[in-house]
Amino acid sequence: QRQPQLRPVRTEAEARRRICDLAVMEFDLDRAPLFRVRLLRLAPGEHWLLLSLHHIVTDGWSSAVLAREISSLYAAFLAGTAPALPELPPFVTSDAALAARRGCRLAFSSSSQH
Repeated sequence: QRQPQLRPVRTEAEARRRICDLAVMEFDLDRAPLFRVRLLRLAPGEHWLLLSLHHIVTDGWSSAVLAREISSLYAAFLAGTAPALPELPPFVTSDAALAARRGCRLAFSSSSQH
């Protein structure tokens, strides 16, 4: 498998241009991926991680958790320690989705009886 080359970015202005380019790049919902990751090398030991995620694959809460966990993992890596991520609270959106599907079935079955 080919390893991607990490080309250095010459200036901070170029890095900011690449951020803007990534931010305005449209997603094709018919083809994966619905997220993009770029790592920019500004200098030896200075890198910027760019994440671009379509809103269909994440929400504000999940994005905040992702950013916090990446930061925590990176800090542990730099310190040479084992990462310690907190447990996430129970995922209740699935309960809401299940209730919504049940509600749709009930609404559909009662409307088809008329």
